[in-house]
Amino acid sequence: MIQISINCQKAFIWSADDATILRTRYRIIGKCVGCSVSAPYQYETLNLPVQIMEEAAKLLEEKSTVYNNNLIRIAYLIDSGLVLREKIKPTEAEYLQMRKKSYNEQIHTVKEERKEFLSKNASAIVKSKLKKLNQPIDESTTAAFMQELYDDIQPLPESACLIQIYTGCPWPSENVSKSEWNYPNTEVETTRFEIYKHFWEKGYFVTPGEKFGGDFLVYTADPAIKHSEFIIVCKPRHEKISMVEIVTKGRDGIVKT
Repeated sequence: MIQISINCQKAFIWSADDATILRTRYRIIGKCVGCSVSAPYQYETLNLPVQIMEEAAKLLEEKSTVYNNNLIRIAYLIDSGLVLREKIKPTEAEYLQMRKKSYNEQIHTVKEERKEFLSKNASAIVKSKLKKLNQPIDESTTAAFMQELYDDIQPLPESACLIQIYTGCPWPSENVSKSEWNYPNTEVETTRFEIYKHFWEKGYFVTPGEKFGGDFLVYTADPAIKHSEFIIVCKPRHEKISMVEIVTKGRDGIVKT
């Protein structure tokens, strides 16, 4: 299932694979809001996490899909604040165990890479070394010398171990605190959610529309390859719309087109 992290009533996707699945399979598109590790002090190139609309997060939480003839939930919500308070602080032993596992994996990887390098350059290495020792170069001498080189490979010192920086919670999903997200809880939020859900279920891509004077933009295909078809403005049923507002929104649509 897709894990959606709730922080300050905003929904975030920390997995690049999940973000890709949301876009290609479920027509849900977010925006990267994280800074780049290599260039943190700029805003032109952003990175994970991907922020998605609250309506999209609620829709995903409600929806199910069929997998191996079983009906399963598409996504679940976690409260990132609760994860930090409840899970990470009390589990120092688990953290150290994960560090040790990572270190052992790196030792194995470094050793195999070193052996691969020696094997690829065996001819030149043996020729140079045995020439200095005035020893004949034959198969048995070469094999014995290469075995000595393999045996002399030193393990990676722990001080040189790479530290993995997690972009999401590394703990199993069943141990993560589920979020009790109270959304929607106002008439405006309910109206927006029902309208978003209606157009999404009709097969459209629905994205934020604030920069064009509306609530949503609606696309018949991925926004990367096609312009939006129309702008949605959400209004409760009992709220009246003046003629001036209708003309204004119509002009917004013309400008967008």
